[in-house]
Amino acid sequence: MRSALAAAFDHDLRFRWRGEQVTRIENLSDIVFALALGMIVAADGAVGTVGALNAYVVGLVPITGAFATLLAVWNAHFVFFRRYGLADSRIVGLNACLLLIVLFTAYPLRFVYEALYAYVLASFGEMSRAEAMGLDWKGAQTIAAYFGAGYALVYACLAAMYGHASKRTELLVLTPTEHQLTLRALWRYRVAAMLGFAVVPAALLLPRLGAFAGFLTLLVTPIGFILARRFPLPGAAGADYQRSPTPARSV
Repeated sequence: MRSALAAAFDHDLRFRWRGEQVTRIENLSDIVFALALGMIVAADGAVGTVGALNAYVVGLVPITGAFATLLAVWNAHFVFFRRYGLADSRIVGLNACLLLIVLFTAYPLRFVYEALYAYVLASFGEMSRAEAMGLDWKGAQTIAAYFGAGYALVYACLAAMYGHASKRTELLVLTPTEHQLTLRALWRYRVAAMLGFAVVPAALLLPRLGAFAGFLTLLVTPIGFILARRFPLPGAAGADYQRSPTPARSV
């Protein structure tokens, strides 16, 4: 009955989670992610006037966008440690790099979404927000370049972590399905990193159009469908999961 209930609420049905115990690495990581998420939401400080309250409510749109973007990174981090339970020195180092990047990019990420929101308002004739932020085309190109660099570094770390896991297939006793899913995730994050790095020169070198270079990262979604065809799953979905041996402890 417990197994049936666990399977019913499992959002990763084709992959047996080997990270049964929450490690100190994950505890530290969750604290850092929570701090970064708090930095995004509370960047303006406490609300003290009605005008500040109105500005805060209007700013919920870019705050939500930045929050969701960082939460997606947290979810990718969470799934990795639940899937593999790895805690060797290489993972510790890569995880530390990822956490540093997350903290460093929290405020800039909020600013990126604030700038995008200001541009949307300006396109409808509301220029006050863009003027207050000092936005112009050159500044927008710089913002896009920073976004691309941060995006690339985050997903380069995740790709390196999945690359390390893919080399531990035998140690982790990955099934053929789990191995293919690992390769899908590895190449998805590699492609995401490459798209992020491509945003930087596109943003800085393309006049006017460079301000929209960050939208290149949206290509990761259709490329994900291509990767699904490139790394097909063997047999029926979930079949290998049912045949998985006793879960391994953290390695």
